[in-house]
Amino acid sequence: MGAIGYFSVLNQIGNCFKLKSEGKGDSNKIKKALKYFSDLNDDKEINALYALRNSFAHDYSLQNINKKCPELNFCFEVYDGIDGRVVTLPQVDWNDRSPKAPENTTRINLRAFGDMVEKLINNLRKLAKDDKVEIALKGGIDEFKDRYFFIVYSGKK
Repeated sequence: MGAIGYFSVLNQIGNCFKLKSEGKGDSNKIKKALKYFSDLNDDKEINALYALRNSFAHDYSLQNINKKCPELNFCFEVYDGIDGRVVTLPQVDWNDRSPKAPENTTRINLRAFGDMVEKLINNLRKLAKDDKVEIALKGGIDEFKDRYFFIVYSGKK
């Protein structure tokens, strides 16, 4: 369940922020956040994480089948490891007609994934401090505040 929370954070980051040096970028918000603000640079690893998000969010399974985008077809194994590697890609691509086997299973280290998102957030903060990111929302800072800032009234004036 914690992974879904981290995927939600990635979605919000990809929706709200962009590098000043980049154009519009990827339209997929999670992929955009991973590509621009994390250390991941392998498109297949980024696709694997996005596919895991789809698997978890839609039916909390360990398989993602996408007829329109076969590059998002993955069979997963998730684990809690201390090795630090987020994604271990399989030797052979999996498809929905293949039985699950060690050689076609993508391994995702959920502990390392959480650590990577925390590092991504810190990287985003540093880039913002260095004036290298901007709000990507059409309504700018006002839309950002309206959508994501919570105001709590204590009832006292």
